[in-house]
Amino acid sequence: MREVYHAEIVGALIRPDYLKKARQRVDAHDGGDEAGGALSRKEYKKIEDWAVNEAISMQESLGLDVVNDGEQRRLSFLERWTVGIEGVAPIPGPAYRMRGTLGEVEWRWPMTVVDKLIRRTPQAIEEFTYARARTSKPIKVTLPSPMLLATLYAPGLSSDAYPDPFELFADGAAILRQECLELATAGCDYIQIDCPELLMVGDQHARDTLFVPRNIAPERFLNEGIALLNTIADVPGVTFGMHICRGGGGAKMHFAE
Repeated sequence: MREVYHAEIVGALIRPDYLKKARQRVDAHDGGDEAGGALSRKEYKKIEDWAVNEAISMQESLGLDVVNDGEQRRLSFLERWTVGIEGVAPIPGPAYRMRGTLGEVEWRWPMTVVDKLIRRTPQAIEEFTYARARTSKPIKVTLPSPMLLATLYAPGLSSDAYPDPFELFADGAAILRQECLELATAGCDYIQIDCPELLMVGDQHARDTLFVPRNIAPERFLNEGIALLNTIADVPGVTFGMHICRGGGGAKMHFAE
């Protein structure tokens, strides 16, 4: 009997150079620079749409069973926690040392939670509805785990709003669940939650350099994190997947062993 395999990409595809250059130009425009090739937001969206079209076409040409937009509209898979959300500020968070064949490299997420999280604009709904109109294949939408907000938590800056970081994670889970409900209403029936942070609990280096400086108990992080993920993954009619990894740098650079 012939075996049938389920094939899909994890989430993000490398953004083409033309999209990255367009992003620089629209950032210049948004910053008030009208000269030097600045690009309006309207024109940028057309370029962004084209990149999504290419991402979907490429996945279809490969015969994948499920497609998504390649996360072409995002700068990072974590972007949900910095775009359309009040309560975060462009302040680098505590350092974390990534490891790999390149040695140790200090990494800081360039945003920090400074106030209660308030969701102002959705993010994933545009990704889904645009892709829905351009493919007959099943569509997957990816969202970052609420526990990844630990990377945006800085004692002394975040603790006024969230003395207990687990209150932050709970607010993040509520925001994600609302996003999932809206996606389901729009017809999305497959959502992936990216949870690389769960792997970090078992890595002593990560425990010492991520959790301890943020006053986060690793065991509590794992147990309550799974419970929060379950509150998100109970949206009727939606199949949820979980993506766990040690970071996208492979042997050269990774967050956890």
